[in-house]
Amino acid sequence: MNKILLSLFFLLSFFISNAQIFGYGFLNVPEDEIQNFIQNEEEFFSKVAREAIKNKHMTGWSIWRRVEGSANEPNFYWYVGLGEFENFTKFNENYSAAYQKVINKTGVPSLVERALEKHSSYHTFTGTYYRGGMARNKKRGDLKYLKANYAKVANPQAFMQKQNEVWKPFIEKNMNNGKAKQELWATSMRINPSGNGYNWNVMTIDAHSSIGDLYNPFDGKWEELNPPSQKELSETNPKNGWYKTTIWERVLWIDNDGNLMKK
Repeated sequence: MNKILLSLFFLLSFFISNAQIFGYGFLNVPEDEIQNFIQNEEEFFSKVAREAIKNKHMTGWSIWRRVEGSANEPNFYWYVGLGEFENFTKFNENYSAAYQKVINKTGVPSLVERALEKHSSYHTFTGTYYRGGMARNKKRGDLKYLKANYAKVANPQAFMQKQNEVWKPFIEKNMNNGKAKQELWATSMRINPSGNGYNWNVMTIDAHSSIGDLYNPFDGKWEELNPPSQKELSETNPKNGWYKTTIWERVLWIDNDGNLMKK
């Protein structure tokens, strides 16, 4: 028990000094309710997010829709950037305050609550994550499509370290010199909920401005870019392989100026 508590102490200390924390909520929205779901997010929940961002309780918000895949798996997810560790510990309190402020402004809070009753039933999984490394294209193009690779590993921190050693410099260099059509790369680990009862605990993402760039980011010139060696590639792959890879399309988001954007 003492070893577990000691490990937790060092892990939390690491997060506090390297605050790149965010939350994901996966949803499974029935096909005939998707329009209402997006409308709720656009007309109400985006306002809650903007209120939280204005008060520096969140750093970002977006809604993503899955591109293809199994009908019985999540087809949407929301992202909230939390940034500072304090925002992580006070998220429920801060979000509830923003929610209440926005709903009271409608003048008909009970009617709005009734209209949103079904919204929570879409959620299938919610978690908090730590981003252990990121590379962003200096030209700052649009993030329209995202490829997420999920895996379950024994040591998430060691996994992120190896990803940063091998993939980050390679992708960062080539997306900034124009040889890779990519906008963002990141590696992350789940910090809550934890344990072995879940199918994945780490992920990497590759974001692109078009679906074509996602499928062919290097224009077929992979071998000309001094790519990682086979040994390095093997070391960055999860021991038991990737759990799954999923493509997502961004449909709603709040930009750096606090404006609501949609595709």
